Amino acid sequence: MIVEIKLPEISENVDSGDVVKVLVSQGENVAVEQPLIELETEKAVFEVPSTAAGVVSEIRVKAGDTIKVGDVIARIDTEAATDAPAPKPAAPAPESKAKSPAPPAAPVEEVATGEDGTETLREAVVAVAQEQGAPVPASPTVRRLARELGIEIHRVGGTGPGGRISSDDVHAYARSIIAGARAGAAPAAGVAPSGAAPRALPDFARFGAFERTPMSKVRQITAQSMAGAWNTVPH
Repeated sequence: MIVEIKLPEISENVDSGDVVKVLVSQGENVAVEQPLIELETEKAVFEVPSTAAGVVSEIRVKAGDTIKVGDVIARIDTEAATDAPAPKPAAPAPESKAKSPAPPAAPVEEVATGEDGTETLREAVVAVAQEQGAPVPASPTVRRLARELGIEIHRVGGTGPGGRISSDDVHAYARSIIAGARAGAAPAAGVAPSGAAPRALPDFARFGAFERTPMSKVRQITAQSMAGAWNTVPH
């Protein structure tokens, strides 16, 4: 019997990812829960396991492919299986990579306010809303995501009912900033300019052979967040 292994639902508001590495080969005997591929999303890098035991009859993806939830990763012939080996132990991932998507953490109830102590997140949101004149329709989880990406939440346009801002809206706004930076456009609203024109990079060839490697999605978002913090947070 041929069983199709499809990309399962990854996490909330994430419907696709890039294949970093294929961990099995055609004709290989695999066990249930054995990692098939390594997938990278905007939030993490993790392994996608097999849901059936058998022999890999076909691999439908390769490194560099972008796949969506429901796409077929591989086909497993369960009737051709011999004694299935135990799943290969996963190599320890670097600290910057997560093995699997973690469920959204509970909203932080307190935020630091310096030496004077702490205040509740609700009070902080109310204070910001009063300064801006109107509350922003977004949940604490979405607000926290915007802070982590260095994005001013009130700059993001909401597509939900009544203009409510979702995490998809925040990610879309972050992608628009990245796209604008790649096209050489001016910084998007919410990211303050540094006040100086960017300095041209040196000619690296004079130092010897070098290789250009495209940045991953996680590193792109991290770089944008760091640049936003450097330009907007008082030092």
